[in-house]
Amino acid sequence: MEFRAKPEGIILNGKRLNIRGCSWFGNETPDKVFHGLWQTSWKSLIDFLVNEKYNLVRIPLSIELIENLDMHIMPRTINYALNPDLLGKNCGQILDMFFEEFAKRGILILPDVHRNASSDGITELWYTEDYPETRLINAWVKLLKRYKNNPYVFAADIRNEPHGRATWGGPPETDWASACERVGNVILRDFPEKLIFVAGVEKRNKAKPWGSYWGSVLDSVKERPIKLNLPERVVYAVHWYGPSVFEQEYQKGPQFPSNLAEIMENDFGYICRQKLGCVFLGEIGGRAVDKDAIWHEAVTKYIEGNPGLLGNVAVWSLNANSGDTGGLLKDDWRTPEEHKLVYYRRMSPSPSDVKALEKKKPKPPVVTPTPVSSPQKYRVSVTEISPTRFQLDVLPK
Repeated sequence: MEFRAKPEGIILNGKRLNIRGCSWFGNETPDKVFHGLWQTSWKSLIDFLVNEKYNLVRIPLSIELIENLDMHIMPRTINYALNPDLLGKNCGQILDMFFEEFAKRGILILPDVHRNASSDGITELWYTEDYPETRLINAWVKLLKRYKNNPYVFAADIRNEPHGRATWGGPPETDWASACERVGNVILRDFPEKLIFVAGVEKRNKAKPWGSYWGSVLDSVKERPIKLNLPERVVYAVHWYGPSVFEQEYQKGPQFPSNLAEIMENDFGYICRQKLGCVFLGEIGGRAVDKDAIWHEAVTKYIEGNPGLLGNVAVWSLNANSGDTGGLLKDDWRTPEEHKLVYYRRMSPSPSDVKALEKKKPKPPVVTPTPVSSPQKYRVSVTEISPTRFQLDVLPK
């Protein structure tokens, strides 16, 4: 499969890929396995995704887990009566089973290095003293080598939500944009077919009277774009939330929610509208009740009016145990949260059938031959040198 990132969206085998995605967390936590398996079977959760036409799953991981996938680390929190086929499998083997099943069902896989160690929070920068940048790079190379024969592992979401001191440009020790170029180019050196997902930061370079969220700001891409060694590989992955996660000051006044469009346009929407690059809503979500429902409606209308964002969305998250946002399913991990699903169907209408696009080969470029104004005519002269040797001469007529 050939993936490319363009301002109109992600392209698969020459066709625009309409993505309806979601995150499914758990592997990055001390449980080291997808959550929800204490409540229901893993294949029934994938059934739900398929039935709702979700064609991408973003999978948060830790560097610690990636480094130890070949070790006999056993997962926690699995109800083996509901998941007997996972009994006796270690964390790496279970991840392999999920990745194989996602590919079988036509669901793209977007790994995300979400944190360093499973017991850590999300650090401000992409590195720490214990987890330098080289360790992040090595983790990506190891993970992508493990799944090199699975084309559904199509991209690398380099690092989740740089925030606080992280900057877009600026001093080298905080310059997230330059770090993405370094990490991305190493990945592309070994895996040139992959796309590179680059999160936003928290700080704006251009002062505005609005608060922001971790990973939500891409206001300086026009002046400082990500440049990789291969073209059309960069996907700017913004995270965008509302009052159920944290109520910003701009969400409290009478201008809310009419002010949301201006903020989204300033922070990331302009990138695809001005054809500067591909923007993916890598995390978006909330409870979708009360004020958060008002936020959902306004954000959905904005996405519907921006063709580069429409059908380029991954919700946070499938998980019912997401404390601030809730999930696509209720606490029983079986019943759909229908009042939320209606928004996400509008954000990602007509999701693509990845299996169908997989079979379509991209068309080769059309090469127009250069016409010759007055073609020269030739004749061939054959001279016998010996019974077994001849000399051919091409002579003008």
